[in-house]
Amino acid sequence: MRSLLIDGDAADLQERSGRSLAVRVASGEPLLPCRHTGAGQVAATIASTVAKADLYRRTARFAEEREVRARLDSKNRELVRIDQLKRRFFSLVSH
Repeated sequence: MRSLLIDGDAADLQERSGRSLAVRVASGEPLLPCRHTGAGQVAATIASTVAKADLYRRTARFAEEREVRARLDSKNRELVRIDQLKRRFFSLVSH
């Protein structure tokens, strides 16, 4: 059996005996097992799996960035509100 181990951005091909190909993620669980029917189909399967893994990674990263941005926007609005209150207070005190 041949398997492709996808670990982050690196891909290591591990040769084993047998005629089937299994694409595995870092956890070691099979993702897309298929019969070895030709180099083109194998390459397409691997390319598709790598593209899906990359898309998932980017989607997760963008979701985290959106969450951080939302928290920072909320904090910024609160700081602006506090600044406006301070300005009003100082303008009342100084007049």
